[in-house]
Amino acid sequence: MIPNYYIDCIGFEKVNKHERMLKRLGLKDNYLTTIVKNMENHFYEQDPGSVISKIALINPPEFKTSLTHTKDNQSQGIIKGIISKLTVHMDINVYVISSIKENLIYHVNYTFHGQDLDNDQRKVKLDMKITGEDFNPNL
Repeated sequence: MIPNYYIDCIGFEKVNKHERMLKRLGLKDNYLTTIVKNMENHFYEQDPGSVISKIALINPPEFKTSLTHTKDNQSQGIIKGIISKLTVHMDINVYVISSIKENLIYHVNYTFHGQDLDNDQRKVKLDMKITGEDFNPNL
């Protein structure tokens, strides 16, 4: 949102290896762009004049799925199904320089909720909760 400004994104290689799961949500290769834009919209709306300097994924993402069983739901002892619901949860730290030049770290629970992924009625909802903030003495 800030022209010619770069936000350092760290740790998201932990998500990249799960690209196939993210494609089920319709995010394809742009999941990180979606996350960055959502963070910018939220933080810049709350504090115009602030700047996000870094976004860091803390832990590997957590995936939860629900299946719709196929007609041939058992084949050689293996249950077959299509993913109908998918939740992808990420714990993210957002490093912000506020409009009054305070260096802050916001702890964010960021979750994509997908449902009806087994048909053409796909719905994806985003849940973003700030769970805490700390002063960042390292800047």
